[in-house]
Amino acid sequence: MMAYRINELAAQGWVMKSNTVLPQGYDFGRTCCLGCLFLPLALLGRNKNLIQVVMERDVR
Repeated sequence: MMAYRINELAAQGWVMKSNTVLPQGYDFGRTCCLGCLFLPLALLGRNKNLIQVVMERDVR
C-alpha cells in the first residue's frame, strides 16, 4: 500500500527525501496480560511501528 502511494506521488513529480521508522514501544495492558500468562509472551505486546516518509516537489 505504501509503495503504491509513493510510486503514485513520484509520477506527479514528488521525490522521496527521507523515510524513518518510528518505534511505538509496548502496549502496557497487553504486555501485562501476556506477561502474567508466560513472561516471553509479553514481547508480543509490542505495538506496530509507524513509517514516516518525507516527500518534496519543486513548485514552478
